Amino acid sequence: MNSLRRTLWATLVATLNTVVAQAEALPPTHPANGSPWDRYNDGVRAYAAGDFARAFQRWQDLALESLPRRLQAPVWFQLGNAQFRLGEPLEARAPEEAAELWRRSCSAFRAVLGGAPRRVDAQHNLALVERRLARLTHRLGLELWQQAGLRPLDPAIDLLRTANERFVESQALAPLDRQIRTDRERGEVALREKLLERATQAETKGDEEVRRNNPWADAEAESQYRAALADLGEASRTPTALAAATPGAQTAPTPAEDPTLSEAQVRVNCKLAELLTRLGQREQQAAEAQVLSNPDEALERFETALGHFAQAQQVQPGHEPAQRGEREVRAALEQLHVREGTRQLDRGRRALAQQSPQAAPALIQALGSFTAAQSLNPHNLEARQGADEARRLLPAALVLAAQSEVRAGDRAEPHWATEALQHYQEAETAFRRALDLAPDEAQAQQGLRELEPRLARARERVAREADQAAQQSLPAGRQPPTLEAALGQVNERHRDPQGEWDRQRQAARNQPGSRRSYPDW
Repeated sequence: MNSLRRTLWATLVATLNTVVAQAEALPPTHPANGSPWDRYNDGVRAYAAGDFARAFQRWQDLALESLPRRLQAPVWFQLGNAQFRLGEPLEARAPEEAAELWRRSCSAFRAVLGGAPRRVDAQHNLALVERRLARLTHRLGLELWQQAGLRPLDPAIDLLRTANERFVESQALAPLDRQIRTDRERGEVALREKLLERATQAETKGDEEVRRNNPWADAEAESQYRAALADLGEASRTPTALAAATPGAQTAPTPAEDPTLSEAQVRVNCKLAELLTRLGQREQQAAEAQVLSNPDEALERFETALGHFAQAQQVQPGHEPAQRGEREVRAALEQLHVREGTRQLDRGRRALAQQSPQAAPALIQALGSFTAAQSLNPHNLEARQGADEARRLLPAALVLAAQSEVRAGDRAEPHWATEALQHYQEAETAFRRALDLAPDEAQAQQGLRELEPRLARARERVAREADQAAQQSLPAGRQPPTLEAALGQVNERHRDPQGEWDRQRQAARNQPGSRRSYPDW
């Protein structure tokens, strides 16, 4: 038994004798078969007999209870002793388990010192366990580091990460140990070298894919470049020598001073920016070819191109080709939105002149397109005028749509109450949206007044039918559902009184300018 072990054993034995004497002097305050004092003393007897597992269980159970104040510190102190002793036989055959037990032992001693900072026995035992834990975690780090040298690149990096975590923990426990500090520095240098090696491999694979110059290869190249940057970023964050803690220590350059690392980051960022710009240009060209034949597809491709150009500028701020591509795509999108807005506005005018309920969807799409053009260029006069015209015509178009829904509801009401209610709810929403745009719209006001009895009648019938259906399917002895729940089961839309118009209006908020979304009026 080495000197440290003998010292720790002597301290624990002395502490145990003291605690046993204190425990025997403590008067029991509860019946002998279950008082906290008796259970604490039972743990002391188990500890003295070498049954550390039983002692730990007794004290752990007590720690979870509300204890008398005089018993709190002894319980936590003994928990620290028991967990250390439980970890001792595991040090050789299960070192990770031993380390975890010793961490908990340290936490228990610190809990005691939190309430009594000058308690010498807790200070002494904490210092001893910390030294043992530092030595063990240092050993674990060295073992992992040695294993990393025999493994392929990816698992080697994982092992070195874990090894460095162990070195960091051991140094925090023994900050003056020069060997631990040296091994930590060596582990960090080894991890950084492996990360640089893997980043170089990923960069090379990315270069190979870029030369293929096709969409699938470009996607793989982007993935490789981003993986390389992730490893380079981790390498740049890997701390090296703690020179400040040890004046005169020989240390490797910090990541910020490592020219190999900084040059690699700049190089890969440049390659990724070039690749993203090329992806944006490819989408831009495809969109331009479809502007007239398939404007919806063109719109999606322009948006994708914008995303690529934006990412390129995030990777490399000030990237001129990406900036130029973004300007060109924004201008093309603006023109496309204005063209589509004008087309839908004309369609809506014609439908409105024919008193068709299809005027509202066309005008809504027109307003969405004009609004999108304005978001790209607030000074676009044509877009502003088109949006104003669409807003001017929409109230009348919404009234037509609402009246159509009312008629559909009237046709359905004698046969299908749920369908009728859905139509009436859509009509109500359309009337209200018309009033939002034009509060003095007389037809919308009148339509709402005439709609009220229809809505009440349909809701009452739907609720009655739902209640009847629930009663028929209800198991014996179970209470029927509430009226609101029954109504919700039959007519799910009743939970959203705003209806389809507001749902599509919300979509327009999330994706400003989409031709297929309703705008936020």
